Amino acid sequence: MTPVHPPAGARCVVATVDYRLAPEHPYPACLNDGAAALRWLSDTSPGGGGQRFAIETSRIAIGGTSSGGLISLVTAMGGGGTDEAQPVPPLVFQLLVCPIVDNTATEASPGWQAGLASPWLTPSRMLWFRRLWLPGWTPAAPLEWPASPNLAPDSALARLPPTWMAIPQRDLLAPEGLELAGRIRAAGVAVTTVVYEGCPHPLITLPGRCLHFHGHVCLGVLTYVYSARMAKSRQLYKDAVEALTNAMWGTQPHTS
Repeated sequence: MTPVHPPAGARCVVATVDYRLAPEHPYPACLNDGAAALRWLSDTSPGGGGQRFAIETSRIAIGGTSSGGLISLVTAMGGGGTDEAQPVPPLVFQLLVCPIVDNTATEASPGWQAGLASPWLTPSRMLWFRRLWLPGWTPAAPLEWPASPNLAPDSALARLPPTWMAIPQRDLLAPEGLELAGRIRAAGVAVTTVVYEGCPHPLITLPGRCLHFHGHVCLGVLTYVYSARMAKSRQLYKDAVEALTNAMWGTQPHTS
């Protein structure tokens, strides 16, 4: 567990979880790590994260991007790598960016059909990641909902805290994220979704990135395209900080 520099203006401690990775540690190792990390951060006894980092444990939020979004969802619902609900420390907020939701999807799935030409996160790449995390699993076999949050029952979704979700519109996973947001809302949980038009899955990694291309006519096109995406990435970052700060303190972050 590592405390990191908080997002500018968010006024909170941010901890990143060095969870175990596949293929060396397949499902459900990372989910167990997520649940253990949340319990430790909420622990105010000597040696607990709450005491070590001086955390106000009545204001804990959780979140993640991509696979981290899946871990956040499952941890907040009390999955922790098992179908049986586990006790979850109180959470005030959840922040998700392009979360992985449906690990049963294939190229033939309606949600993926619209994104077969999605940049970066293609169906073949997503399926490769899945094979590393769920070795030996096939679509014909049953799957526990912690491995695929779209399978979570409504009773589990109702345990989620108020949720803010960023959806890059050109992401292969955009349809499943929007569908889950609708189910969470129907379960009685407040959900805000923000769709970033024309943007791919790794949108949040783009602000400030220096891209170097060598070519002729395509150079100007690439510069224009990536400059536009970087601006939207910075907007996503700003929107996320504002949503987090408002959830934690009921105010917007200070600007300088």
